[in-house]
Amino acid sequence: MTYTYYLDCQPETEIGKTLALIRTGKHHLTVYVHSSHERDPLVNLMAAAASVLARMHRSRPPHRSRSGRPIAASPPAPSVTKEVQALLRDFQLRDVPSHLLRRAHFKAEEIFAGTFPEEGVTPRQKAALVLLYQAPGLSQSALSERLAMDRNTVAEMVRRMSRSGLIQRRPSADDARAYQLYLAPAGIELLNRIMPRDASVEARLLARLPVEYRGLFVKCLRLIAGNDD
Repeated sequence: MTYTYYLDCQPETEIGKTLALIRTGKHHLTVYVHSSHERDPLVNLMAAAASVLARMHRSRPPHRSRSGRPIAASPPAPSVTKEVQALLRDFQLRDVPSHLLRRAHFKAEEIFAGTFPEEGVTPRQKAALVLLYQAPGLSQSALSERLAMDRNTVAEMVRRMSRSGLIQRRPSADDARAYQLYLAPAGIELLNRIMPRDASVEARLLARLPVEYRGLFVKCLRLIAGNDD
């Protein structure tokens, strides 16, 4: 249990005497400290205050609830087991695949944003535009599956892209509750601007890999993503 103490110091008329009032809940203690050094009364004051606080902790009665029943003491803080200590001692974040994949993803996002700073488009929005060019009239659900993204996330992205005029949503002829998605003229113009430079993004991302490793690296990513066809 943690207690907070407020310490107010008020020098009295004599320089060598200082009054300390320690407030702890409903308890009030007044401590008079006599200093042998007129210039350093606060040093003795703090030493005396620390001593008083220590005695109060030792003699404090058990805290009780409103019903008068004692409240159980807090359980001891957990300690790390020997097995976990060994694991933590040998743990190297730079060797963790999931951490490295996340860093590589951030690097890819950084390269993409730096290549198209004036367009305000994300890699996922670009991928959606490409898919709608390849398969006009996709449903929102089908687009979500092809992007391998959560449906709610794709629904929000589609709303933003529709408001910005990149895509068009038309009622489905087969299901009145569903929409079919198409490229809007602004979406086609955006593809015309970014696709000629898109390959440079992937080239910069793989630039640090030896040429003979790049195809294998992409294949390994497909295996991890569960898309090894």
